[in-house]
Amino acid sequence: MKNLRLTVCTLATIIGLNSQTTSRAAETYDAGTKFHFDVGLTYVNGAYDVNRALKASLVDNGFTIQRDYVVPIGLSLNPRVEFGNGLGVGLSAGPTSIVGVERNGAFNARDINYIIPVGGFLQYNLFRHKNVSPYLRAGVKYPITGGDFIKSGTVGAYGAVGVEFFKQKRVGFGLEVGYDSSRVTISAGAQDTITRKVTPTGFTASLVVFF
Repeated sequence: MKNLRLTVCTLATIIGLNSQTTSRAAETYDAGTKFHFDVGLTYVNGAYDVNRALKASLVDNGFTIQRDYVVPIGLSLNPRVEFGNGLGVGLSAGPTSIVGVERNGAFNARDINYIIPVGGFLQYNLFRHKNVSPYLRAGVKYPITGGDFIKSGTVGAYGAVGVEFFKQKRVGFGLEVGYDSSRVTISAGAQDTITRKVTPTGFTASLVVFF
């Protein structure tokens, strides 16, 4: 009977030590540096401001607007490195937005303009060892532009708050809202009476998948 009790106690001790070792190993793994690649589908509120400014500038320069369209939803790419203390650093490209105008004037034309903000950021995740992890993100962005009438861009501050779900899984998703204050200048010609500086991104809302 004593031998049986001794055997049971020994087995219990071994199992307990093994469980503690496994737990510590998991904590060590979770505490390590991780690489994440975030892909977001993002709504860009500032695309409508670009559209209004572009049409106003064209009218001031003698053009008649036939048709216009805005694509305010685009991709955001945010690769980042996350350290064991929850702090991370990353690069950002997007969200993209597209504004198009068909016009009459000295000649008919269709203008397609696009904006792609790029930059860098710091991110801090709360409860990074959990499957639900809120985060804060702050950085700077510069708008890369294309099109005939969107001119120089200026660097602006960028901030966002969000929450990640299934963070400990291989693939997770998140929700995020943010604001990008970078600006562009819009001018359709020499007849502009004012300088139109627009915040092309502004408020954003994103559905994010991360790996």
